[in-house]
Amino acid sequence: MSMPTGIYNRLPRRMPLSLGFKRYALYFNGSSHVQTLYAGSPSELTVMAFVKPQAWPDSPQGYLMIVGKRGPGYTPDYGGLYVERSLGNFLFLMKGADGESYNLFFGKPVEGRWFCLAGVLKAGKMYAYENGVLKGTLDFPADVVASDVKWSVGGNEDGSLNLLKGTVALAMVYERALSGDEVRYNMLNYHNPVRNGLVLWLADRIVGGTWHDESGQGNHGTIYGAQVVKVKQYELRAEVGL
Repeated sequence: MSMPTGIYNRLPRRMPLSLGFKRYALYFNGSSHVQTLYAGSPSELTVMAFVKPQAWPDSPQGYLMIVGKRGPGYTPDYGGLYVERSLGNFLFLMKGADGESYNLFFGKPVEGRWFCLAGVLKAGKMYAYENGVLKGTLDFPADVVASDVKWSVGGNEDGSLNLLKGTVALAMVYERALSGDEVRYNMLNYHNPVRNGLVLWLADRIVGGTWHDESGQGNHGTIYGAQVVKVKQYELRAEVGL
């Protein structure tokens, strides 16, 4: 899919069609998660999510997973988007094959407020976006960790670590690095995001115990304990700044 050139600059305050009147999302209560069928470890990456975080200072882990790839116990993790348990900052984490964790801290979470986050890995550098604005960069001088661990939302693969309190309305993963313009385009048009490289797109189709992958790749998510909630369009419009 080709992205219209300059659309974000021309329409910075337009309400996207993607918001509609209501959308469906999942609320994670600190003991729930979603495990997807996607197990990729791409060398270039984009991970995006709409999240409304909730503080959980008593969590046994310092950072709570929004969407990412981490196995049980000490299984080497690949990375993803996290939020600090007391809402001090967001984190885009990537684990290097050199054994180092590369932590790009960014933004300032606010409890009960929606944020559109994106982490991008490209050519040895990490980029973090909050509500379409580049908030930080970090060198990544290593190869990525490759494993068969599956991507998940709201906690690690088996629901034993980094469990989230908060609501997630969208999760997307690309096996390529999106440009800043593409990140902003997706924020405005997540009903119809950029398709090139898209391998996981959990959006509005939640049926029974399955969060359906709408990328066409069949990487559906199985829901473990998360609660389906409705999101009113004005919440995202006002809080993300659309």
